[in-house]
Amino acid sequence: MPISHGSLEPLRLGRVTGRFISASVALFAASTVLSGPSHAGNVAPGDTVTVGAGDTAETWDIQNDATLNVTVGGMIQQTGVFGTLNMSGATATPTAAPSGYTINVFGGKANIVNSTITGPGGLGVSGFFGVPGSAAVTDSAIEGTSQAVLVQHGSTLDMTGGTVKGGTHGFELINGSDVTIDGTTITSGGVGILAYAGTSPGAIGSSVDVRNAKIEAVRIGVDLQDGSSADIRNTEITTTGSDGFGVRSVASAANLVDTTVSTQNAHGIVVQNGGSVNATNVTVMTTGDIAHGATAIGAGSTIRAFGGTYSTSGINAAGIEARNGGHAVIGYDPRTGAGTVIHTTGNSAVGVLLQNGSSAEITGASIETNGSHEQPYWAAAGVLAIGGSTATITDTDVKTTGDKDAGGVVAEGVGSHYDMVRGSIHTTSATAAGAVTFDGATANLTDVTIVSEQGRGITAGDAGSVLTMNGGSILAKGSGNEQSAVLAVRGATINVNGVSVRSENSNARGLHAFNPGSAVNAVGSVITTLGTGSHGGFASGGGFVAVTNSNVITEGVGSHGLVAQNDSSVAATGSVIKTTGADSAGVYLLNDSSAVLDKTSVVSEQGPALQTAGGSVVFDLKNGTQAIGGKGTVLTAASGTTTTLTADGKSYLGGDMVAEAEDAVIDASLSNGSLWQGAAKGLTSASVDGTSHWLMTGSSDVGSLTNDGTVEFDAANPYKTLTAATLNVNGGSFILNTKLNEGGAASETDKIAVTGDANGIGMINIRNNGGTGAFTGTGTADGIQVVQIGGASDAEFQLGSAAVVGIYDYQLKKADGQNWYLQTEGNDVVDPGDGSGGNPGTGHVVDIVPGYNIALSAAQNHVLTTLDTFHERLGELRSEDLEDGFHAWMRGIGKTGSYSPKSITGYNGHGFDMTTAGVQIGADYSKGDVFVAGDKLTVGIFGEYANSSFDVRGRTADGSISSKGLGGYVTWQEKAPTDRKPGAGAYVDAVVKHDWLDFGVNAKSVSGFDLRNGYKGKATSASIETGYGFDLGNNVVLQPQAQLTYSKIRADGFTDNYGIAVHGQEAESLIGRVGVRLEKTFYFGDEEEMFEVAPAKPIKPANSAKGKKGAKAKTVIVPLPETPKKKKFVKSVTTFADANAKHEFKGKNGLVASGTGIGNDMGGTRYDVGVGVVARVSENVSLFGRGAVEFGGSTNVAGKVSGGLKITWK
Repeated sequence: MPISHGSLEPLRLGRVTGRFISASVALFAASTVLSGPSHAGNVAPGDTVTVGAGDTAETWDIQNDATLNVTVGGMIQQTGVFGTLNMSGATATPTAAPSGYTINVFGGKANIVNSTITGPGGLGVSGFFGVPGSAAVTDSAIEGTSQAVLVQHGSTLDMTGGTVKGGTHGFELINGSDVTIDGTTITSGGVGILAYAGTSPGAIGSSVDVRNAKIEAVRIGVDLQDGSSADIRNTEITTTGSDGFGVRSVASAANLVDTTVSTQNAHGIVVQNGGSVNATNVTVMTTGDIAHGATAIGAGSTIRAFGGTYSTSGINAAGIEARNGGHAVIGYDPRTGAGTVIHTTGNSAVGVLLQNGSSAEITGASIETNGSHEQPYWAAAGVLAIGGSTATITDTDVKTTGDKDAGGVVAEGVGSHYDMVRGSIHTTSATAAGAVTFDGATANLTDVTIVSEQGRGITAGDAGSVLTMNGGSILAKGSGNEQSAVLAVRGATINVNGVSVRSENSNARGLHAFNPGSAVNAVGSVITTLGTGSHGGFASGGGFVAVTNSNVITEGVGSHGLVAQNDSSVAATGSVIKTTGADSAGVYLLNDSSAVLDKTSVVSEQGPALQTAGGSVVFDLKNGTQAIGGKGTVLTAASGTTTTLTADGKSYLGGDMVAEAEDAVIDASLSNGSLWQGAAKGLTSASVDGTSHWLMTGSSDVGSLTNDGTVEFDAANPYKTLTAATLNVNGGSFILNTKLNEGGAASETDKIAVTGDANGIGMINIRNNGGTGAFTGTGTADGIQVVQIGGASDAEFQLGSAAVVGIYDYQLKKADGQNWYLQTEGNDVVDPGDGSGGNPGTGHVVDIVPGYNIALSAAQNHVLTTLDTFHERLGELRSEDLEDGFHAWMRGIGKTGSYSPKSITGYNGHGFDMTTAGVQIGADYSKGDVFVAGDKLTVGIFGEYANSSFDVRGRTADGSISSKGLGGYVTWQEKAPTDRKPGAGAYVDAVVKHDWLDFGVNAKSVSGFDLRNGYKGKATSASIETGYGFDLGNNVVLQPQAQLTYSKIRADGFTDNYGIAVHGQEAESLIGRVGVRLEKTFYFGDEEEMFEVAPAKPIKPANSAKGKKGAKAKTVIVPLPETPKKKKFVKSVTTFADANAKHEFKGKNGLVASGTGIGNDMGGTRYDVGVGVVARVSENVSLFGRGAVEFGGSTNVAGKVSGGLKITWK
């Protein structure tokens, strides 16, 4: 019966035949007619016949229910078994002209032990009328010149040990047969084990279990077809022919465990037509070309390799292959966790080869190829997916060592794709890449480690090809232009995200995009190159390289950070570009290329940050980008080049811009808050917008300069010149370093030199560089020249800030009608400060200095205004009104006046106007009969806040003084002679207080700029006052007074924002006052209804101190009989007028401003007259107030008001 083995290209298998021969049919026919007793050659039903040693060998027919026992040494010839055959130590040999199988079991049973069966066919086991046959063979030898063993039609065979040798088949299993083989050696000139369904109606595949066996076949070790199955364990399978394979599963299933498959010029394992092979810890070794270790062919065909080793040595001999929709699963041995090892040594021998829509799942494998690339085949890649095939690769290590194009993991063609997670790729060939996509293929790698000894790390080629790598690392050790760690060509795209990219050799590339449409995008990655001429990112031939949130670091000589050439471009966003090698630029452009740098830092330690090497290029810096050049150079441009540089959005340029030849063109612009710190060396044009800043560190030359922002001459290297052919300034400013002195031949200053025309309106800000100021004069050639214009001088300049030094205030003037000078005028007389008493010099004292000086004079008034007199502080507080106990009070003070102190130096002094407002709150305690009977001693404290403002007359200076103070006082008052004579008697009042002062002084420079400064000070003041009231009758009292007041003020030293050093600020005052007060008291309310009665008996006060005089008899006031009291709102009102003369015994104040002493004298005698009122509104509450006018001495005129409230309680 013919058996189809299918077709496996490029193998060509013929058709094999197995059948029972005519003798079998004859035996079958005989069995149907034999009857009667048993005789030689026939065993009748129910009989048992034994054949032993020495018996004649005969042909036997064993009937149903019959038994033939062949014992040791027994021999038989062809035997048909419908009953039972037992052989032990026997031999079965066919007749002289044999055909068919020597032993044929037809629905019967055979037990064969230690026996030998030979013939054209050895042992056949078949069913008979639906009854399957069975055989058990142990330690026996079966040999057939054709098939050795045939099992069919649901029959079974258990074979243990022994040998099977077949000319064409060792075992042939047909139609549902079940065979178990354990420890048997099988040798075949064709197929070791063949299992299939056959052609019978309803036929099915067979099954075989193989244990501990050894199979040696010329063509096929195990061949499963038509849904057959095999479980093969601990078995060695060897084939030697070139037209076969070790194990084949055609629409069948095989399970191989701990098995070895060796072939010569043939595939190890083949799966076809939807079949499957599960191989666990299987070792497959093939030799010969196109001899794959394992292959799955066609849709639904699956090879599963769990652990084990797959080794091939021939050309184009893949370790594991899947094609035409086949599928491969490569994983761990579930028992041990060992991964699968795939190793090929032949040229063009791929580790895992996927073709024509096939797929693979690879986990935990180790794949190594050692072969080179041999045409016309593909290179010896570790994993190759082509023709729309796909692979998922996890925790796998791939290594290739071939010398031509032996890529690690490769996908080629539209629809081809692989995903690789973790694991590693290691290549050694100079033309190999670790991970590759071509011709529209795609790939994703995650956390993979790639090492390329001589070639590229990852490569993508052709439009539509996309390779994405997330995490992991790439190390490329090769040298040469092609040895890039990352390379995209011919329109492909590579994305590396969070990857460490490292190139260690010379003339290599970290990232490389070549050809139009090619792009490399790096995000969150670190790109490092070490070798000479090895660039971090390289775009050429229209390629594009972009780095985002990444670091690009190069260490070799001539190794640039980013390079774009020949219509290419590079971009960096949120990244760091750093070069440390000599002659290495941060970004290097040539030949119509461009760079966009966004939120990026470019730092070149030994070369320019930006470099133009040829053609026309564009550098676009934005959003806070920083470009800092080594050796002080941010940009160089070679001869014949054109460079456009824009710095926008708070970008920073650190270093000089240098045109290396006169024909080099550099057009630079700063916008939106950008800053350039460096010098211009041959710039064609420079533009600074209204928000940007150029900090010029060296003398510079620019063809056309437009300054709408700020150009600042660096203070570290003063006295530079900015030369421009033309200047356009639109509200822009220049900050110059100048030694502010007398000018002329002594001038030392930065300078703006315009060789052509100057237009617009600009500001000049002067930073003094050690000058002490001087009178320059105001002639056409006087002063310090800061702007020189050679052409039309249509530009207008003015100072952008005050030019002040010491006490001198400089102006900017177009003194000669063409150029601009700093000059001072001579309005003030000042002490030359040399101590010689020589003639005073001349010059304009800056207005803030008179402000500082007048602030001291104003502080004297401020402090004394709140010190006042006893009555102004507390009102008319009579001893007789004071109950023993506590009192609280508060009052407000206001004063305004005009003052003209005298100057105590050669400086022309100034008067000032001043207004003060303040409030005081206090509390005290009174105790009676302390020193004499009826006296009162009061001890109190108070706090205050006051604020003064002043204006310096004839100057722009003004200022303010605010203070917070604490004070204490002690007051002694003598009791009036009688209760109806209030206010008479003596008093003594002593006060001390301390104030903390805050000064604020403002002024304008001669050019109209606001000058402001604030500083602090302290003041201590004290007063002692006495007076005596004389009773004039009719409730009128005349009270002479005397007072001595002292104050000391010290203000902090400082150097203000304008360079004026101020120290020695002091003011001191000692004022003596004499005056007289005349008062009249009016009584209201309850007192009008009282009358006096006789004095009561004198009594001694209970609280009188020992040794004091006793109290005299008190007059008792009693109400009129039967007359009701009339309550009035006001108990009493005292009106008064006073006049005082005050003489200042000290009154001087002064300071030293930048070495010049300036001071005032507030001395002299001044007078004041005042009126006031005290209203006692209840037993415990009084209101008081006073108004006065002051004049004389340093006071032109001043007015003052004060008023308050006093509350008393026991």
